[in-house]
Amino acid sequence: MVESRTIKVLAALLVSMSAGTILLVVLETRPTPLEAPTAAIRQTPPTSFEHLDALIAETRLAVQPMRWNSIIVHAGPAGGARARQCHFLIRPARGDRPAEAIATDLWKDQAEGRHVGPHSRGWNAFANSLGVCLIGDFSGTPPPPEQFSLLVELVRRLQTACGDIPASRVYPYSEIDSRSNSPGRAFPTEAFDQYLRP
Repeated sequence: MVESRTIKVLAALLVSMSAGTILLVVLETRPTPLEAPTAAIRQTPPTSFEHLDALIAETRLAVQPMRWNSIIVHAGPAGGARARQCHFLIRPARGDRPAEAIATDLWKDQAEGRHVGPHSRGWNAFANSLGVCLIGDFSGTPPPPEQFSLLVELVRRLQTACGDIPASRVYPYSEIDSRSNSPGRAFPTEAFDQYLRP
């Protein structure tokens, strides 16, 4: 009698649990997203690097891949001397404007940069180097992720476009000139190197 009662209770429990599960499946609704004023929602556009190939190709003289033997990364203010002496600038995002890579006239004319001075170690060896300048001060904080990603991708594409410059020939400026800390003490040099190596 006790066994029959236990069986009935277990059967009733099984039936009620099955019915409850079926009911939940039938009544399931998808949660609706919270609504907020569109002005309060700031969506960052996805980072796209497709434009970099066109940026590299848009020159007044044909790209001379065998001329360029190394890439040197600098940092400085937008109107500073270092920015004016480099082949490419990378501006940080500001407001609704995403981070941006810009080719200077030096690149467009395939002209020698003036970003490595005669006081630098082996400066003659860097006469045919490409200068890339991050706009900003990275002595205390690293570059914003979007600007850093743009730098990595631009350098990768320049390595390919300029005769496969190896990662071992991509330098932060401080490795060339010991008196400088450019691109800054907070620049993630190790991470940058790892991104460039196969």
